[in-house]
Amino acid sequence: MLQTTLRTLLLGVALMCLPVAGARASAPGATCDRHVHDHTPPRLAGPPQGAWLQGAPGRGLVTIVVPARDRGSGLREAVASVDGAPAASAPAPSCPHEFAISLTVDTRALADGQHRLDVVVTDAAGNAATLVAKHVHVDNSVPAPAVPAPPPAPPAPPAQAPPAARSEPSPAPATPRIRIDRRRVRAGDGAITGRVVREGRPLAGARLAVERRWYGRRGGGWRRIGALTTDAAGRFALPAPRTAQELRLRPAGSRRGASASIDVVTQLRLRARLRPRSLRNGEVLTASARLLRAGRSALGKRVDIQAVVHGRWQTVGRASARANGIVRWRYRFRNTRREALYSFRVLVRPDPSRWPWPAVASDRIRVHVIP
Repeated sequence: MLQTTLRTLLLGVALMCLPVAGARASAPGATCDRHVHDHTPPRLAGPPQGAWLQGAPGRGLVTIVVPARDRGSGLREAVASVDGAPAASAPAPSCPHEFAISLTVDTRALADGQHRLDVVVTDAAGNAATLVAKHVHVDNSVPAPAVPAPPPAPPAPPAQAPPAARSEPSPAPATPRIRIDRRRVRAGDGAITGRVVREGRPLAGARLAVERRWYGRRGGGWRRIGALTTDAAGRFALPAPRTAQELRLRPAGSRRGASASIDVVTQLRLRARLRPRSLRNGEVLTASARLLRAGRSALGKRVDIQAVVHGRWQTVGRASARANGIVRWRYRFRNTRREALYSFRVLVRPDPSRWPWPAVASDRIRVHVIP
């Protein structure tokens, strides 16, 4: 009986926009307020990243990433010093309260051997904190290969002119390859790391474009959100975003070369409720559900409203989530002729095309209906 009566469902879906959950930052174009009453210096928001900090020798351009946060006036800049002398600096755009600042140090100006590296981060109110302080190693002494002396040229035949030299086309350089250490990471958990190689050898100083798109059928296309540079060992580090999204790395400034994608996922949760839990025939039941930790990827996601019919869960209605993950569904009972206790639940099915999460269902919710 329930299967017949529930076919006349009403879907109430209205679009809303809600800001994406994630790191707190100032709006684009905002300026730093240096007059904020702030006496708290910045602090680390995660472990600093970079092969140089992990013990690898520094050669050429070396990139380090320092995740920092500030609860007061917002982050302003980071300055890296080697043996007390400034070596690199980078601003934090629009004074965000949390940001991963990337600095590139040119080790070719340093002598080979051990050095002291310090990274000082300053907020907009002038409070400073040393967030990196350790000894690093520099080794730019790469021996030049020996060049053998050319063999003596044979004498030209006296009665014959030498043949004209034919120019051979130079071979095209091999396409760089991007290798990712982990293709699936949890949002906000550490860093995304990897390296760039060409013909099996590390490629130092390679520029990579960082692109993002949301999950779901209405997640949109790829959008560039930044860039990074590999260090002397061809490695790179990128802080894992705090919201669910798909990232892609590709050679900057060119469409050539293979790209690499990374799934940044969260632990998806689903909450549902039905109101009222007890009603009469002819009254309206309203189901409300919310997808949690999906961020903007929840927009347009189809969910199933199911009921137990003849001892099995069967789909009796469908609805689409808004940008904030909220789903609403309404149904008017019309043919309940005797007292009944119905069981409902909300189900989110996997979508192999653009949905990285497995199926998730809400708890069973019982509704009491009387004639």
